Amino acid sequence: MRMFATGVAFAVLFGAGCVSNFSPTESEMKIGYTTQNFIPTVSVSVETARRQLDIARELELSWIELRDPDATLSKADCERIAADARERGLEVLYSMQRGLLAEDFKPVFERALVNAACFEGPSRMRVLALLGEGDTGWSRAEFEQVLASARWAAEKAQAKGRRLMIENADVVLEGSADGVIGMRRLLDELDPAVELQLDTGNLFTGDHPASPEEAAAFIRRYADRISYLHLKSARDGEALPVLDGNPLSFEKIADLLGDRAEPVYAAMELNSGSASEEQVVENMRHSLKHLEGTGCIDPR
Repeated sequence: MRMFATGVAFAVLFGAGCVSNFSPTESEMKIGYTTQNFIPTVSVSVETARRQLDIARELELSWIELRDPDATLSKADCERIAADARERGLEVLYSMQRGLLAEDFKPVFERALVNAACFEGPSRMRVLALLGEGDTGWSRAEFEQVLASARWAAEKAQAKGRRLMIENADVVLEGSADGVIGMRRLLDELDPAVELQLDTGNLFTGDHPASPEEAAAFIRRYADRISYLHLKSARDGEALPVLDGNPLSFEKIADLLGDRAEPVYAAMELNSGSASEEQVVENMRHSLKHLEGTGCIDPR
């Protein structure tokens, strides 16, 4: 499938071989970045968000994921940032950073739900599938809590006209015979309206990475529940500070997603560590060049 990023100067051509037979009836992919790329060296504020919006314009992107891990921005702050985004012609997805097992999950989610409503962009609420006490997946008791939290959050999001999406973070895709429960069980037990927020690098990081074949089967199974990606590269179990290939290529992932009725939002997420703002921006430029080199982004 070939996907356009509207309102900017480049097209994204994901698909089988990144073919170029685009037709107006095919869906588009909107490319942006997550401001997580600048955390922890840059704090979350109205001023830093304004600068991050300007960076998106400099990179000719169409949107950003505004990461506010603890949902500490006020509604007034978010209204100011939203106005700045509109002036720049950019969409924003507001995102907290909490796993479904977190003790403060509900209050953080409720604050985030209020803030998210300020922005024009994908009508999604993002949460994480994070481990509890185990090192691969959830125990039965943990899974019951995860399931209850996800159902609660999905209901809250739906009441505000939004959908819940769950990111594959550090939980294994498949469970095991010794009672460990993974991502597939969670998605299968939730209402299909709950989406999978696919992180392309997390599939292959940590002590128990998936194989490319396992990752492909997982994506194929839930393709119609994926409308949002974190584009991330992984190598030898670690996320990279730039996009530079992946055990399952970005082209293959988009091919597995197939054509769709609505745009897919794809945010570059880089393992920036303590890199300076200038280095992060350079790494995002490098990442876009890498995608150009694969034939997945038209030269700009």
